[in-house]
Amino acid sequence: MTPVALAKNPTLPLRMHALVLSLLILLASGCASGSRPNTANDTEPLHMAAVRGKNDAVKTLLAQGISFDATNSQGQTPLYLASVTGHTETVALLLAAGASVNIRDNAGATSLFAATVNGYSEVLAILLKHGADPNIANQLGVTPLIMASFEGHEKAVEVLLLHGAAIDEGDGNGVTPLYMAAMMGHEPVARLMVKHGADLNRRTRDGSTPLHAAAHAGNAAISRLLVEQGADRNIKDNDGDTPLDSVKDRHNRELVNLLSP
Repeated sequence: MTPVALAKNPTLPLRMHALVLSLLILLASGCASGSRPNTANDTEPLHMAAVRGKNDAVKTLLAQGISFDATNSQGQTPLYLASVTGHTETVALLLAAGASVNIRDNAGATSLFAATVNGYSEVLAILLKHGADPNIANQLGVTPLIMASFEGHEKAVEVLLLHGAAIDEGDGNGVTPLYMAAMMGHEPVARLMVKHGADLNRRTRDGSTPLHAAAHAGNAAISRLLVEQGADRNIKDNDGDTPLDSVKDRHNRELVNLLSP
């Protein structure tokens, strides 16, 4: 079974699906956290200058009329490469020259998505100011806000929310930003989601909620946050399991007591 088929497998539990899906996205987009994109086959000088943040070279090439929206073999523009590597000034130069902000690469990821992966909040702010759509999902339905939640980039999450990112928009299987934060144990991000009015009981494809995800992960702090804010402790997923049933470690008395009726 290929990675894509695995991610789309309807029998894969959502708690597994969310992680598989997110890792697949990073690999497909070539922008895993802390990494640099593979530009070994790029021959376009503007692409090479953008990914390295060589601003003088970028200015010279733009003045020569080099196409700022040309794509490499992965469908990535110079703006995408500057965004994924966090070169804020380079991003600003390309946008000022007229670079298109919402072009998607071969994996469906935009420059905004690329900047989100590594949490470059200043780059996000510039892209959003120039019309980047915060709700464009990649080919697997994952939005920048879902990815920021997966990575735990609190500042990036805040910037996206303040610029209209859909807080309850899930991927193709219903995994929402709050669900992702709960599953990955990112409490500050989960608190931001709650503060901005995320639906605490939004169900995924398998009927599970963010509280199921937090309980399955054994995270008492996030589970307590959700319960105190009104999450339903008795809600059942498609298998008839409550959040309490999702707790793997029954010796975690704090979590068991919190979720018990």
